[in-house]
Amino acid sequence: MLVPASQSLHLPFLMTTDHLMPAGKRRIWGSGLLFSQTLLEATKQNGLWLVMQDSDGQAAMSPGDIVIQARVLSVDWLSAEYIDAEICTRSWGNIIDVKQAAGYGWLTAQTRSLWPTEQRLSPDELLVIRFQQWLKDHHNIPLWLNDVPANMTDPNQLCWYWLELLPLPVSTKQRLLRQPTSQACLRYLKKIFWYSDRFRHDLR
Repeated sequence: MLVPASQSLHLPFLMTTDHLMPAGKRRIWGSGLLFSQTLLEATKQNGLWLVMQDSDGQAAMSPGDIVIQARVLSVDWLSAEYIDAEICTRSWGNIIDVKQAAGYGWLTAQTRSLWPTEQRLSPDELLVIRFQQWLKDHHNIPLWLNDVPANMTDPNQLCWYWLELLPLPVSTKQRLLRQPTSQACLRYLKKIFWYSDRFRHDLR
């Protein structure tokens, strides 16, 4: 069970370059002793923290950084080359302290409320149209996007979808997630697509 806001939780953590947002069921894959130990402890503790990491190895591990709280739903240890775990991400927190113990990491973070619910976006909103276009253009989309149509005009969910999919630096994602609402994220994403459209137009 995920806990309410404003509670300090000491849980094992995993660093991942897949920057998962608090938006529902996801899958993570890995191998090796560290990954196995972390999943075992996460199952015992009924949760773990997911830490964002850039492709160059830089991770958001400082006090105050945003981490995503996840619960392990199931683990397939044997049927594939990699260990396959289904998790549920529904909350986030701010890092308080990081410790190494028994060869893998533990992290203490203060859970915090998600962005407040905002008014639904119009179906002809730029970010909604672009997301529909992205879904149409990509045939091998992640399974977690199957329930997107119901949430496509929810500004919070739409921001989280884009933040998972776009290769933005961890520092940028952290800055946007620390904001009290999704409005700063919406403005930032609109600027990205506006400049992208303008650039393509200028090349013609």
